[in-house]
Amino acid sequence: MLRKLAFALAIVTSSSIPLEAQWIPTHGPTGAFISWITADGGTIYVGNYDGTGGVFKTTDNGAHFSQLIAGVGFTSLYASGQNLVAIDRGTPDTAWVSHDGGQSWTKPVVVPNNHYINSIIGDATAILAATDSGVYRSTDEGNTWTPRNAGLNSRVVSLIRSGSTLIAGSSQDGVFFSSDDGLSWQQSNQDKMFTFLNFGNAGPITFAIAGSGVFGSTDHGASWAPYQNGLQDTNGVGLVANGTDAFVATGEYGVYGIYKWNSSSGSWNVMSNPLLSTQITFGQSELISTANESLTFSSDGGSTWRYAPGAMLTACRNIAMIGQSLFADRNGYIYVSTDQGSTWPRQHWNHFNDSVHVIGYVGSSAIGAIGNDILLSDNLYGIRRVTFDGLHATSLLPTNQFFNYAGANGIFGIGDTIFAGASDIYDIQTSSTFSGIYVSTDQGMTWTHRNNGLTDTLVTALSLSGSTIYAGTEFGKLFSSTDDGFNWKYLGSLPGGVDGIYGIAVENSKIVVIGYSTGVYVSFDNGATFSSRSEGLPPGPVYGLTSDSKYFYVSTDSGVWKRTIDDLSGVNATPSDEVTLGTYPNPASASTTIQYSLKNAGTVSLTAIDALGRVVWNAAEHGASAGTHNLELPMSTWPKGCYEVILSRANESKVMTRVLKQ
Repeated sequence: MLRKLAFALAIVTSSSIPLEAQWIPTHGPTGAFISWITADGGTIYVGNYDGTGGVFKTTDNGAHFSQLIAGVGFTSLYASGQNLVAIDRGTPDTAWVSHDGGQSWTKPVVVPNNHYINSIIGDATAILAATDSGVYRSTDEGNTWTPRNAGLNSRVVSLIRSGSTLIAGSSQDGVFFSSDDGLSWQQSNQDKMFTFLNFGNAGPITFAIAGSGVFGSTDHGASWAPYQNGLQDTNGVGLVANGTDAFVATGEYGVYGIYKWNSSSGSWNVMSNPLLSTQITFGQSELISTANESLTFSSDGGSTWRYAPGAMLTACRNIAMIGQSLFADRNGYIYVSTDQGSTWPRQHWNHFNDSVHVIGYVGSSAIGAIGNDILLSDNLYGIRRVTFDGLHATSLLPTNQFFNYAGANGIFGIGDTIFAGASDIYDIQTSSTFSGIYVSTDQGMTWTHRNNGLTDTLVTALSLSGSTIYAGTEFGKLFSSTDDGFNWKYLGSLPGGVDGIYGIAVENSKIVVIGYSTGVYVSFDNGATFSSRSEGLPPGPVYGLTSDSKYFYVSTDSGVWKRTIDDLSGVNATPSDEVTLGTYPNPASASTTIQYSLKNAGTVSLTAIDALGRVVWNAAEHGASAGTHNLELPMSTWPKGCYEVILSRANESKVMTRVLKQ
């Protein structure tokens, strides 16, 4: 029995990665811009303003990140144990409050009249928010708020306590200070034109980053003087202080670096810096900074730094396998993986040689292959051919063709011929819209359409497999052509007709397609019928699909995920007439019930794994009679997300089901 148990558990724990009987995350792309860092003991929280990453936390110094909130931009977060208050940048007057470490959230109104919250601080007695309409205070962990604005008629962007004095930095009126916890305020002597963005206390000095550099006060904010000596760049963007140490991260517009205050010399000393540092804070025993869109740690006061072994998975849109390399587009930046998603270095294609346009500001609507080169289509500048080294790019549309103004939906090349899909592209030259399949044989100078037999011309996906071209449409229809697109044959449609086809990949006689909102589908009968195969994928849209000789890959708001080609054939699945497995309720919060049925008696074990393949729960191997069985699955302490419940039998077969923790 013990030998069987060990074997069954080995199957379950390794199946999340080696057997891959579900979609599993690759290791990227990573590198969401980290706008802020908050550390509370050994827990670190990071997030960004624009909402592409939301709020993440790590309890192992960045080795693993869990996502607490997705798709929302935040300006800052206050943390004290299990109590969190996150400031929503996109919704005026609103904070997100959690009392269970981020598993659940409420959203109380902090400031009346739709004014924004800019930053937040707290101590054992109260939480204070700097807002566009002054300072607000909460004594019940963020559930209710009262104004503290007597003498303070300004937009407040930052707060700090210096001894018993409360200091507020404004955007137009300089600095204010209060000796009665914000009941009344006085204005300091500092120039009112400066915006005070950040504060930090180091010994007798309160430091501040303002619009013209770094300033300091030795009288609790009543008066200020510049503290610039030693800084190569006075555009400070991050400041932290602890005890007698103060650090500033500079270089918003110039020389990036981290500097430490030397009280003996009265100057800033440059440290051994990570590059592109924009934020900095103190953790439990280390200094933490952002660098190259990730986290770095220093345990020797900033002299040496080490990168976090993990990073946030971030949203990417278009993906394509070109040669032996996997390309992904995240916010207009191109990432390339040559090891099936294990690493994702960003390509620095900042400027093309024929244009001053920056691809990072545009974003691609499609990525495709033409030989060993890359075809990029964006929503503004048309279609470009890029060599693999990323150093040379040539616009393929020098004239005002319609692909200059709206990107293609799927693109690839054969020899010198380029195929592109279109769905209601608007041509400003003729005030007309274009849809269907378009082909260019002269490097994009001219285009002709090939729509014969294409009964739905709103093309949203295009793919080549061997000599067959496949096209998917906005209404979920799949077509194929075996004569270079001159004639098209209708194959089938997604079930329900509720979603369009936004990606197509064909491997080993399997046609795999993606619906934007409904996930992944596979067909074994040349597109006549489809079955859903989204097991393990996180909730949310699926944007792109590609494949190599071993894996299918999809792009999501949580990076790129992959699944083996053999797994999608169902070769490892247990026939439904032998074993059934499900959970209810689903989605669930505190717990759910696992229900499984066996046609024949046997030995089974049950395991639950998270999206990264880690075991979070298991039930030891046990004998089970034929029939239906119920088992409670406790989930109250689990982070929100998708989990797989796996039932393994002694004969090595297994079934899986998916449960969503709310």
